[in-house]
Amino acid sequence: MPHLDRRGFLAASAVAGIAGPLTATATDAAAAAAHGPAGPKILPADPRYPSLQTGINRRYVARPEHVRMVRSARDAEEALREAIKGRKRVSVRSGGHCLADFTCNPEVEVLLDFSGMTAVGYDEHRRAFHVEPGAHLMAVYEALYKGGG
Repeated sequence: MPHLDRRGFLAASAVAGIAGPLTATATDAAAAAAHGPAGPKILPADPRYPSLQTGINRRYVARPEHVRMVRSARDAEEALREAIKGRKRVSVRSGGHCLADFTCNPEVEVLLDFSGMTAVGYDEHRRAFHVEPGAHLMAVYEALYKGGG
């Protein structure tokens, strides 16, 4: 059986998870189009960079080559493919609640930031709620309560 290291597993899982279900339907394509252009790459010289190096636990500080502000599933897929092609160590930040150094780790080379994707709602066609990765739990709880009782 071939050896699968952590980086290989995470890269394969992320591409499969993003490329598969999130880009599968016309509804998803319309949603991606509604998000507009790809999110910006924030480089170390950018004044926004220092505020993106840490999460809730400010003890841990990342020093990535860039932070990509992800705005849609397609944006995430493209950003991840670019990082994998460049053989970069990738980390993902969603709601920002991680208290360990999984996201804001000095070894991270590319940080994909999903914090701007905060929508929570109900999809009538699928008869299911959808929660974007940057949504905070209180918004999720409120939408579930109001939408589903």
